Amino acid sequence: MASNIAYRFKKSDHYGRCFNWRNAVIILTLIFSSGKLYAQSEDVYDQISVSLTVQRIGSLDIPAIIHEEEVYLPVKEVFDFLKIKNNPNADFNLIEGYFIHPEATYFIDKTSNQILYNNKTINLKSNDLIVIENNLYLKSVYFGEVFGLQCIFNFRSLSVNLNTKLELPAIREMQQELMRKNIGSLKGETKVDTTIKRKFSLFHLGMVDWSVVTAQETNGVNNTRLSLGIGAILAGGETNVYLDYNKYQPFKAGQQFYRWRYVDNSNAALRQIVAGRVFVPSTTSSIFFPINGIQLTNTPTTYRRSFGTYRLSNTTEPGWIVELYVNNVLVNYMRADASGFYTFDVPIVYGNSSVKLRFYGPWGEERVQEQNIVIPFNFLPVHEFEYNFTAGVVNDKDKSRFSRASFNYGLNNRVTMGGGVEYLSSVATGKTMPFVNASLRVGSKMMISGEHTYGVRTKGVMNFKLARELQVEANYVKYQKGQTAINNTFTDERKVILSFPFRTKNFSAFSRLSLYQISLAKSRFTTAEYLLSAIVAGISTNITTSAIYTNSSKPIVSSNFSLTFRLPKGFRLTPQAQYQFQQKNVSMLKCEIEKNISSKGFLNIGYEKNNVTRTNFATLGLRYNFSFAQTANSVRHSKNSVATVQGARGSILYNETGNNFLFSNQNNVGKGGLIILTYLDINCNGKRDANEPKLAGLKFNVNGGRIENNNKDTVTQITGLEAYSNYLVKVDKNSFENVAWKINHQTFSVSIEPNYLKVLEIPVVVVGEASGMVYISDGDQDKKGQGRIMVNFYDHNSNLVGRTITEADGYFSYLGLVPGSYTARIDDAQLQNLQMVSMPSIVSFGIKSNNEGDVAEGLEFVLQPLK
Repeated sequence: MASNIAYRFKKSDHYGRCFNWRNAVIILTLIFSSGKLYAQSEDVYDQISVSLTVQRIGSLDIPAIIHEEEVYLPVKEVFDFLKIKNNPNADFNLIEGYFIHPEATYFIDKTSNQILYNNKTINLKSNDLIVIENNLYLKSVYFGEVFGLQCIFNFRSLSVNLNTKLELPAIREMQQELMRKNIGSLKGETKVDTTIKRKFSLFHLGMVDWSVVTAQETNGVNNTRLSLGIGAILAGGETNVYLDYNKYQPFKAGQQFYRWRYVDNSNAALRQIVAGRVFVPSTTSSIFFPINGIQLTNTPTTYRRSFGTYRLSNTTEPGWIVELYVNNVLVNYMRADASGFYTFDVPIVYGNSSVKLRFYGPWGEERVQEQNIVIPFNFLPVHEFEYNFTAGVVNDKDKSRFSRASFNYGLNNRVTMGGGVEYLSSVATGKTMPFVNASLRVGSKMMISGEHTYGVRTKGVMNFKLARELQVEANYVKYQKGQTAINNTFTDERKVILSFPFRTKNFSAFSRLSLYQISLAKSRFTTAEYLLSAIVAGISTNITTSAIYTNSSKPIVSSNFSLTFRLPKGFRLTPQAQYQFQQKNVSMLKCEIEKNISSKGFLNIGYEKNNVTRTNFATLGLRYNFSFAQTANSVRHSKNSVATVQGARGSILYNETGNNFLFSNQNNVGKGGLIILTYLDINCNGKRDANEPKLAGLKFNVNGGRIENNNKDTVTQITGLEAYSNYLVKVDKNSFENVAWKINHQTFSVSIEPNYLKVLEIPVVVVGEASGMVYISDGDQDKKGQGRIMVNFYDHNSNLVGRTITEADGYFSYLGLVPGSYTARIDDAQLQNLQMVSMPSIVSFGIKSNNEGDVAEGLEFVLQPLK
């Protein structure tokens, strides 16, 4: 075996001499040392070190065994690297644990030559498992067949590439670490090789979102709804238009959405200009219709420093993934429990920030709506001033005129004060409403916020944390008697929320108690809710008890119970029940079962029985995601009717550089994209020339977006990127096996523009190699190779471009020369120290342009003593 390895190394292509030092040492060890191991039979096993590379995680040198062209990997080292639970016994004949999920237990047993995993038994041959030196080695093919960890062994580089579609614990841990870095980052920037800045476009039509939904019902009405979103760039600003058509509603311009926004975060005086439909973060008056107008502000769209957290909790669909964005930066994500409950500790950042939630279904759905959240605390850095001017017309029947000016100033590290004035022409009790506000931090655990609007209301919020993550939030609002700016008749509102997470080694839960009370002139209305969400033995569990009480009636108390089971074969079962305490009966029963029927198809079946309305119905749904559209079909059957719904949605993106259209099954209007084009830079000029081909196979990481490889065009598309954000693209310099292909720039910071696909061209330069021998002679005809001699390489302008040292036998090689003319010579200082002269003193050679790289061989120097 050792001789076979030596033969492969010696007879490899002409770049074999550039084999890295680590591998060279390994090869020499195999050839000249007693590296043969005899285990469990008379077969010979060679123990070496290989480099294990896992995409999105990294690389690790681990021991391995080679036997008859097969590689065996140590189970413990591999699983430790992937953060997979494993417990070997004392003699390493058995390793047990669970794979990703606690219920997915496994046993790898050398004694019986078996693997038990997911209630299946995989019988192995006697030489598929090897125990050597307190390590259990498994033939690499079984990592893929049993656990979905596909291992590809490259003998030439002594490396193993591990690929998987699973969300490994190590990957999840790295994502969480990335989020922590996002939360903890201030204004610091990562050092990159290349920065791709934003460019100004007068006009560009880049994105189109579309959706079609049709519904039919027996003994009812049939309806069709069409939606069209258009994303463009106009005069350098983001322009978004959304048009909706409903069969039973007339098309009105006032019901459509249109907005133009220009952003320049580098301009401290004016960072955003918005025209069209404007959004006012916190209005004093009740406005139930959209506002058409203009908005000016110096608030940046970028993420700014976080100094605290604010607990946020709500509900969505059971089992959905919820992502939390602060100013378009992903800072956390979690999976909703069996009832759809989720909770976040939202980082509080300086200034008015956009906090959004996005929702993704367990079977590929994506919720289009983004839930904007208003955090009741507004802090600014010391002596920083922030303003927001808005003016427009409310789209109501009276065409009410609206304007609002707000100002905030960071008084010190703990106090931010502000104020402003709001005007609404339709308010009868006072059209002009001045207000003042302040936010205060007390210690590190308490925050207080207050606001007073003249003639309307006074409100305050207090949030503080106690020991063991117990958090209390108290809200109070007092309304001015007779005010008409806010559309209610309350005299005051009170709300208290207590939340407390608790975790143990095998158990995690979250509890929340909410009390809410409103007072009117002659009555009082109180609601209370206690929620307990937990994961027990891998089962998501939620119990929510709520009570409604008024001073003129008895309390109404009910409880909801929800569970989610993961069944074999990929089934997911979610039963739910509701119990009414007054009636002492179960008012509702519901059960859903879901399963993916292919990699892109999803089926769900449900049944619900409601004892209050005396109705019951069954549902059947089928969803399929094409690359260009998401489709859904459902049917709902009740006692008296059958209702069916069909829907499809997708997106079209225009690639200006390639003059073609791309299709996506996700919404893209208002977002940006990136096309990564890798090409072979044969002449090494950093520009893509007509004769330089595109390259496929580049490996890279980007912190966001949806990545899709276009095999026809050998480019990679990244869509769904947040506009006005800088994304970091990290390129793997070892993406290509050809050692003559080099990537000079490995980190890129790309500024994403809305409604635009930006092209990032990455050149792969083709470099050449120069090789030869250095001999030493004492004047006789005999000569021998001399090691540790320094050889320098110079370009046609006599600039030093490279340097190498000869090996023990006198051989030298240098890889990294771009096409051109060169000279090579022995280092003058070393010759002087050795008291020797080189014959010849200079050797000239050239490197030609070639797709595979050129080689200048046979360079030869003879060193002789000075006479």
